[in-house]
Amino acid sequence: GRVAIIVGSERARAWGGDVDGESALSERVALLSATASKGLEFDSVVLVEPAEIMRDGVGDLFVALTRATHDVHVVHASALPAGMEEW
Repeated sequence: GRVAIIVGSERARAWGGDVDGESALSERVALLSATASKGLEFDSVVLVEPAEIMRDGVGDLFVALTRATHDVHVVHASALPAGMEEW
């Protein structure tokens, strides 16, 4: 299945990720911003630093959280946004 690693827009640019969604469907594992993931589905999603994604907008965090058809995993070093403490 396909896997998305979803990060905030600043981190996506720094890591050379897809910020506009152009390559997200051509790779089995895609590194992309939450904005670029809008409208796409992946079997599994790895969300990196949800607080950074939320800084781009609460809607971007919602989009990132709803891209997976099976599994969502969260990786973070900084505090999680309110409501995500149980992740």
